[in-house]
Formats: sequence, C-alpha cells, structure tokens
Amino acid sequence: MDLAWAKEHLHKQREAFLDVEPPPAVEFFRGGLYATHANPKRPLTIDAYSLWPTSEAIIRELAPERLPGGDHTNREWPEAALMAVIYTLSLIDQQPTIAEQTKLVVSKLDPTGLHPSVWNSAAPLWEASRQDAVNAAARAVNSQLQTKLGITELSEVDLTNQAFSGDPPAAQRPRLRFAGHQPSSDSFKSRMNGARGLGQACFQGVRNIGNHEHDVRWSEQEALEYLALFSVLARWIDECTIEQETHGAS
Repeated sequence: MDLAWAKEHLHKQREAFLDVEPPPAVEFFRGGLYATHANPKRPLTIDAYSLWPTSEAIIRELAPERLPGGDHTNREWPEAALMAVIYTLSLIDQQPTIAEQTKLVVSKLDPTGLHPSVWNSAAPLWEASRQDAVNAAARAVNSQLQTKLGITELSEVDLTNQAFSGDPPAAQRPRLRFAGHQPSSDSFKSRMNGARGLGQACFQGVRNIGNHEHDVRWSEQEALEYLALFSVLARWIDECTIEQETHGAS
C-alpha cells in the first residue's frame, strides 16, 4: 500500500468527520484521541460517507482491530470511526521509525562473529572487493577441510562429497561424522545429505561463480550472506570427528 496516498485520504476523512455543526467534543492526547458523545446525533457530511469505503479498506489492512462495529445508523459509529482514522494515521506516521528500528536490529549481525577462518580471510579484502573476499573465505574453508582430512588432491566439491559421504570410510578416504547419530538413523542421513548439499552450494553455487564470472558485482548484503554460508560449513567441519577405515586382524 502507498502510505503517502493512504495518509492523504485519511486526513480528508478526518476533516470530513470533524466538519459538522456543532463540532464533536474531542480531547486529543499523544498517540490517539478521547471522544465524548456530547453531540451523538450530529449530522455527518456527504464527504464523510463517500470517503468512508476507501478509508475502511485502508484501516482494514493497517489496523483491522480498530474498525468500528455496527453501521452508520449506530449512534456510537461516528466517534468509533473517527478514532479508527486517527489511530491509523498515527500508525502511518510511525512507519519510518519502525522501519529504522527494524533495520538497526537486522544490521547488528557482526561479520567478525563469523567463523574465524572465514572472516579472517575475507576481512583484508572486504572493502576493496567483496568478490575477492568471498573467494578468499572459500579457499580458507577448503584448506580447513584438507588439513582435517589430510587430503589435498581432490577438488573442493569432490572433497566435500567424500568427507560427508554416508558410506563407510575407505583407504585414504576418511569421513566426517556428526556426534550422536547412528549410521542407520534418518538423522544421520539427513545431516550427511545436508552437509554435502551445503558444500556444493558453497563451492559450486558461490565460489565458482565468484571466481570465474568477472562481471559479478555482489552487494555488501549478498557477499555477507555468502560468507555466512561458508561460516556454517566451517563450523560443521569443526564440529565433526574423523572416522577412519578400520582394519581387521590379519
């Protein structure tokens, strides 16, 4: 809804309600209005009635709980409708403040709280190139996984798929395992599938695009979201233990 248009219309509605003889006995206070019924039978103008359907629709969307009950013949209706209009106008006036407060809450996400390997790699490049910063974080997470498993010859995606494979470990192919899940359980399968999917999203969906598409221009918000993906993957790598192939007695 166009709030500027809604505000203009409700102002007209308010003036139409107040344009009576004698005027209604009202007492304004911060954030709203008290109204008495000193003149409950005062006649409303034609404008007050003609403007109301649109005003009603606006109030129904922005403040439905304030819609007056009954109809125009109810002696209480004019005062209730006027109060609904003024209340809704106050809500519209508060919208910039509410939006700013919401923005401030969201912006409290601190990139320094991301996994250290992610932000420590990205930070030096953050102001110069978001794309290079994300690529640096990707390399750091890949190096973290290589170091943990002792495998350096596989690509990022292949290494992630091998690490989080649900298959038993094989020769020179150790696996990462989340604690507390039996290999036969659905939870085990879900976590393995999810980790492999996240790894593919990070390295194929983000890193490859950022590394090979030179016309990519990520905004700060987009780049921060991509770093968050790598941060989750890095934390999962830290969380997991290594399962090696077991050899039977010869």
